[in-house]
Amino acid sequence: VAILLTVIGILISIVVPRFKIVQKLIDKVNSVTRENLNGIRVVRAFNAEKYQQDKFEDVNNKLTNLQLSNQKAFAFLDPIMTMVMHGVTLSIYFIGAILIMNSPISGKIGIFGDMVVFGTYATQVIMSFLMLTVTFVMFPRAAVSAKRINEVLDTDITVKDGELKEN
Repeated sequence: VAILLTVIGILISIVVPRFKIVQKLIDKVNSVTRENLNGIRVVRAFNAEKYQQDKFEDVNNKLTNLQLSNQKAFAFLDPIMTMVMHGVTLSIYFIGAILIMNSPISGKIGIFGDMVVFGTYATQVIMSFLMLTVTFVMFPRAAVSAKRINEVLDTDITVKDGELKEN
């Protein structure tokens, strides 16, 4: 658990700030795309397709490179989690085998059952840490989305209700 917490802590401290930047870059990609679609006639009239294409590629490359570095960091987590999970399982079975070997014949079945149950619980705990990591990674994106939703809800209404006049 200490190894997992250390690795997850390091990973979160590196990746979580990057995911906030990812959301901003996604906004920029959407903005550039929307700008290009809305002004397509102007872009064609002034022969600015190359400029718009370069502008999009610049923002898109920044987003792609940041996402690649984030996914590489997560790719580092999977082998470590697998090694820790299998190492814990192997050590549980190794210690269990020694305990079974040194126990009297009447207690061997009970120790074997306890060993299997303990191994299952240990695997569930490790998988819970993996899911917790995913939650921490999704939190910045959810926070940015919540901020956007609050901005929309806090916007003053510009369309006013009219009055119905009967003739």
